[in-house]
Amino acid sequence: MEEGALGQLENTGSENSCSFYLLPAFVTLLNGEQAQNAIQMFHQYSFRGKDLIVQLQPTDALLCITNLPASFTLEEFEELVRAYGNVERCFLVYSEVTGHSKGYGFVEYMKKDFAAKARLELLGKQLGASALFAQWMDVNLLATELIHSKCLCIDKLPSDYRDSEELLQFFSSIHKPVFCQDEGSYVGGFAVVEYSTAEHAEEVQQAADGMTINGSKVQVSFCAPGAPGRSTLAALIAAQRVVSLFFL
Repeated sequence: MEEGALGQLENTGSENSCSFYLLPAFVTLLNGEQAQNAIQMFHQYSFRGKDLIVQLQPTDALLCITNLPASFTLEEFEELVRAYGNVERCFLVYSEVTGHSKGYGFVEYMKKDFAAKARLELLGKQLGASALFAQWMDVNLLATELIHSKCLCIDKLPSDYRDSEELLQFFSSIHKPVFCQDEGSYVGGFAVVEYSTAEHAEEVQQAADGMTINGSKVQVSFCAPGAPGRSTLAALIAAQRVVSLFFL
């Protein structure tokens, strides 16, 4: 990393003195893993008496696409998202246990306009038996330990299902959730549960996907990572209302 890329020297008028101003330097690496390694190595590293601040570059064009078919490949995901504009990067999230796709991925577009178009077009888009969900994401969630979701969406519930206690029992058989949809928050057809760890959420998802609740075979998928269960539920309810308006 060149010193000139980190700052500039400015003459203060004295022949023997000058002031040093740190300027931001932007570095593009090959992948997220290299970026995280660079952050660990250089963040708060002392440089000319100053502690460097190294972080991922903010972006306003990052989306998380959830509810993808389990068999969806990276190539298919790339084809899906590139239809809406030039892509900076995109990837699927895979289980660290099984190596299989977890049914969601991230895409960062070159421009926010492309991302906005993709979000609008992908929200509610049918892909096989699933309706996709797309939402804005914070780039700092792309850290390896943060991209694995702790929240699950239980879809295809009976439209009149309201039994919170029964739902809690169903989804506490392996691990007890820290949030399970409460009374008064049901909009019909889906619910959200949150677990204390991403590992617990994955174990429950694998066991519960396809289970029958009140005669309906439910689909259990991962929500976008980052937000707690209650906020995730609110986002899903808002998205459902948007989709309903488009398909009226």
